[in-house]
Amino acid sequence: MSRLLAACERRGRCATRTGNEAGLATLSKAMRARPYPAGADDRERSGYGTLPGEVNAMRDILKDRERGDEAVYFRKQDEKLLQKMRERAALEEVAHALADKLRVDDRELLNRVVDLGLTRDTGAAILLAPLVQVAWAEGSVSPREREVVLEIAGSRGVADGSGAHRQVESWLAQRPSDALFDTALEVMKAGLAVLPDAEREERIREIVAACTRVAEATGGGLAKLLGMSTGIVGQEAAVLDAIGAKLRSGGSSRQ
Repeated sequence: MSRLLAACERRGRCATRTGNEAGLATLSKAMRARPYPAGADDRERSGYGTLPGEVNAMRDILKDRERGDEAVYFRKQDEKLLQKMRERAALEEVAHALADKLRVDDRELLNRVVDLGLTRDTGAAILLAPLVQVAWAEGSVSPREREVVLEIAGSRGVADGSGAHRQVESWLAQRPSDALFDTALEVMKAGLAVLPDAEREERIREIVAACTRVAEATGGGLAKLLGMSTGIVGQEAAVLDAIGAKLRSGGSSRQ
């Protein structure tokens, strides 16, 4: 019996119903080909090779294997479905987090936000990313720059102790990737694009003005005392210009 099972394993292995039938046919053929035992009479020979009990047992084994393969298949399909549901829920949560400030329906863009690790609780922090980008422009964040960024965050409804507030604090403690800054500007640009030109430009000016406050947080006061119009130079000035240009690129989708 063990040799027959091994033969079936080698020649009849299959996960589908057709394959199982082929395996049974192979088994039956192998059984019929077995030599008759010495001394077997005609009656014994007439029934030899059919072995219905063994065939039924083998059929049960193959059916069990088929059911096992089906279970694995459907489990994998369920896992894929659950993953898609989780991804969709994550997108909806981030979209909800941004809804109070901007309307963003671009699924690919929302996917990028989710890939950055942002959730419904922290999603709103991405709208403050340009402030963080300016704070890091010179390679480090001064205590005053940190204070100004968090002050502006509070004025925009990001409460102290909230998930978004903690996220901004984390970004101020350790510089985020450029991907975050790029995605943040893309999100803000997409949200502003649905506004009429005049309103869109007003919002952009507000964003740039807030970023300018951060840039002026260190050294700006001394520059004004010396009669300079601004204390913003070097990398900070370049970052401010880049933010304004990015938000204005492409224009508005409404007139």
